[in-house]
Amino acid sequence: MTPAQKERAKLALQSWSDLANVKFQESAQNADGSITIRGNPGGSGGVASVPDKSFSAVSAIIGTKGAESNPKLGSFFPLVTVHELGHAIGLLHPGKYNGGGGYERDAEYAEDTHARSVMSYFSERNQAGHDFNGLMPAAPMMDDVAAIQRLYGANTKTRNTDTTYGFNSNTGRDFYSLKNASDKPIFCVWDGGGEDTLDFSGFTQKQVINLNAEAFSDVGGLRGNVSIARGVTVENAIGGKGNDTLTGNHANNRLKGGGGEDTLVGGGGADTFVYDDVSDSTPEAPDTLADFTSGVDRIDVSGLLKTAGIKGLNFGGLTGRPGDAVLTFDHKSGMGSLAVDLSGNGKADLLINSKGEIKPGDVVGGGGKPDEPKPDPEPNPNPNPNPKPGNLDTTYGFNSTSGQPDSSLTSPSDKPRFKVTDEGGIDTLDFSGFSQNQIIDLHAGSSSDVGGMNGNVSIDASTTVENAIGGTGNDLLIGNHVSNRLQGGGGADKLWGGGGADIFVYDKISDSTPDRPDLLMDFSSGEDKIDVTRLMCEAGIKKLDFVDRLSGKAGEAVLSFESKTGMGSLGIDLTGDGKVDLLVKTLSEIKPSDVVGHEDRGTDPAPEPDPAPTPKPDPKPDPAPTPKPDPKPDPAPTPKPKPDPETTEDTVYGFNSNTGKPHMTLTSANDEPEFVVHDKAGNDTVDFSGFSQDQTISLRGGTHSSVGGMKDNVFITRKTVVENAIGGSGNDRIIGNRADNILTGGAGADRLLGGGGWNTFKYNAASDSTRDSADLLLDFTTGMDKIDLSAMSQNAGVTLNHVEKFTCKAGDTMITFNPSTARYLLAVDMTGDGKADFLVKSTRLISPEDVVGLKMNDEHDLLRFEGLRKS
Repeated sequence: MTPAQKERAKLALQSWSDLANVKFQESAQNADGSITIRGNPGGSGGVASVPDKSFSAVSAIIGTKGAESNPKLGSFFPLVTVHELGHAIGLLHPGKYNGGGGYERDAEYAEDTHARSVMSYFSERNQAGHDFNGLMPAAPMMDDVAAIQRLYGANTKTRNTDTTYGFNSNTGRDFYSLKNASDKPIFCVWDGGGEDTLDFSGFTQKQVINLNAEAFSDVGGLRGNVSIARGVTVENAIGGKGNDTLTGNHANNRLKGGGGEDTLVGGGGADTFVYDDVSDSTPEAPDTLADFTSGVDRIDVSGLLKTAGIKGLNFGGLTGRPGDAVLTFDHKSGMGSLAVDLSGNGKADLLINSKGEIKPGDVVGGGGKPDEPKPDPEPNPNPNPNPKPGNLDTTYGFNSTSGQPDSSLTSPSDKPRFKVTDEGGIDTLDFSGFSQNQIIDLHAGSSSDVGGMNGNVSIDASTTVENAIGGTGNDLLIGNHVSNRLQGGGGADKLWGGGGADIFVYDKISDSTPDRPDLLMDFSSGEDKIDVTRLMCEAGIKKLDFVDRLSGKAGEAVLSFESKTGMGSLGIDLTGDGKVDLLVKTLSEIKPSDVVGHEDRGTDPAPEPDPAPTPKPDPKPDPAPTPKPDPKPDPAPTPKPKPDPETTEDTVYGFNSNTGKPHMTLTSANDEPEFVVHDKAGNDTVDFSGFSQDQTISLRGGTHSSVGGMKDNVFITRKTVVENAIGGSGNDRIIGNRADNILTGGAGADRLLGGGGWNTFKYNAASDSTRDSADLLLDFTTGMDKIDLSAMSQNAGVTLNHVEKFTCKAGDTMITFNPSTARYLLAVDMTGDGKADFLVKSTRLISPEDVVGLKMNDEHDLLRFEGLRKS
């Protein structure tokens, strides 16, 4: 190899070491293993041995034939190098191919391409949405990150301070760094923490930049060429001079579109939209803030004003003074704008449009008095000046070993408010001293409700906490992707293990009694365990005796499973009175081997890193060109652990479920659902249409729903966004969130609250909302929200026509106002008898143009409703 080729091989090793807990040192002494890297001038492909039980005599041969003496990013040599060294540290190909094959014949899933893995043989063009223009990745991609971290664990020390990727990069990695507009980035971001930025300011092409983990961006003229790995939070994005689309995530993002007519979507969090140059958003090419929320989000023009020498904005009109600013808002369309005159010519130099009203206090540098900001959902930690060294097992809360006063609890009256940032070890959240009902969520980046407070304890997005202990209330414990130990404590607790091989711990009889039994919501026989070791030890019982019926001997245990309902249970007689003292219920079967007792206690399984993401179906285009040879055969694949129930696809929970999970799938009105929704992306729906009871369905993250005649039996985690809800035939209450929701009440007199976003209230039949059982829309916003009657019209074969009063024609539709009740009424005569068969009530104005499926007769309709709106 040339010196530059050797450096490329070292950089390839470093790229793997950046991701996982494996280090490489040239000519090291007393190492755990060795890899010999050789160049092969006779070929351009590569060959590598895969370690079995040791790293002795592992070799990687890299073809140098036809390679540049100083290999460029995007060429074949860097790909071959990182691919073969991936083999050398234990990675296989994504499919059972070796040294040949084609995408159509050999790819076992649609994403087996270079878009997701350098271990793949196949071009990214085989997967829709990706095109690298003939270039190739030089560093591990999204699926490679998950795979190598599964083997060695995640390296959270990599780039754990403020990091910039792209232009102005401080990564020290050439594949993350851009210097001029002709550079072509192909990379996946792995980052250990800090406030991070994607900077693509040097490009002029139209770009799509998405800050969500596991999302792809179109950057620098390529498609789907930049991604962010699972578990990574990147806070900020900078676009270029084209018409870019920037999409934020759940964090507090800073989004700067740059030049061009950009669309900026903040997502969750309190976001800041930054404008430093007058060319960033002009009247000829204005930006659009697609989800601006006044009082929460901000527009930062301080840099722009500083450059122009203006101290502050003068809100009012454009009078010819530099710094004059005008805010507009159209309640009908929901569109607002900010116009600023920077030159003093009485004309707007900067123009920003928004979906949502902008107020003076929302403009940073504008001189307006700001509204009260939304409190940070993740409380700021009180940092310890002498932090503990990494990789120690740490307990936070009661029985704390953190050494930090703010995360150490000693009394049930304590009011904890802290954030867990931990570099390693087996860690525990212990809230056993509290008696309130609590929600303890172990997902990275989540917050928990403990000690009677809301969202007061959070976990950093780069931190993995393995274990949780609840108190004496009716707690909900939510595991993550690793192997968790969950102990609910007293009360009727619900425990959700998530991915990994989980252990549910019971130390006392009071932890789960027949009167207040725990419910294990996703127990997986053969992988998860129920540990009653300490309970049996204190009772003086050495071993459980599994029987069909209790006979009065201490230590007898009965397992039951109802195949029709999918419900299982474990009952144990600890006193010998022939009665169950400990009762644990599950939504699946428990087998004797799943119960860890006094004498058969084994070693707890080590936590497993995040498994590789489950691939999504994707149509397969034309096959890829013939891949380069790599003759090492693949050994048999290692069995995979229980998959993480998180999903990025459009998912339906409840009736008509596509989850594939029995406890989340409803088929009968007699079903008793008990489940937790933790969903990462997609357009998702909770469907409880098969129930006739009055229900409360809440789409807000961190809230319970009471469905199917039960109370607080479905929970949506705090970071999850579910867009749609379908009610049943009872009088339901459905509550939306900040997203654009589709709410279907079904039959009954339902009360529907859209929340933020542009919401649609959908009706499929006249029976969904009748004169006797009319729905009430609690926060309908004309010009933004919609009432969709198109399915009702189509299903009945009736055309809906707007009229001022019924004319005894089927389809007559009236919108009126009842001053005695202060309700707006949308009424439809479906049969032509001159009476309302369908009726919806609203606390706010409904206009004809808000109704999907309604035929407008003439301009008089709009004029009449403009008068109604003013009145």
